[in-house]
Amino acid sequence: MDLTAWEDKFNFCLALEFSDPDYFRAHHILVPTYHLQCGTYASGIQSSAIELVRGFIAHPDTAPSQSQIKEINGRFSSNNRKVKITTEGAPNVVMADMTILDVRTDTASHYREDVVKWAQSVIQKLIS
Repeated sequence: MDLTAWEDKFNFCLALEFSDPDYFRAHHILVPTYHLQCGTYASGIQSSAIELVRGFIAHPDTAPSQSQIKEINGRFSSNNRKVKITTEGAPNVVMADMTILDVRTDTASHYREDVVKWAQSVIQKLIS
């Protein structure tokens, strides 16, 4: 599967988020959801990422606090884990009901709403 369009949209979304704080409010959901759907997390990391996203989408309008960000960064830091964060070999792409290509970018409100729906779709597929 060619993921070029997904990667292009991901990079577009990152640029949008870093240029507008209203879009950036979905950053903590966008990034792990993208990597979960693309299948780039190693199996030892994937379950932690799923739990992280599940927590985020339970309260999608609440960005992680500075202490939560520090804890998350510490948990995923190469200094604190023995496994690689990314998978070796071909990624295991998750074919959920939505992809990043379905995320609207016309308004920050639509964007955040769609990122949450997309994350829910990916998580549902992964845990079912």
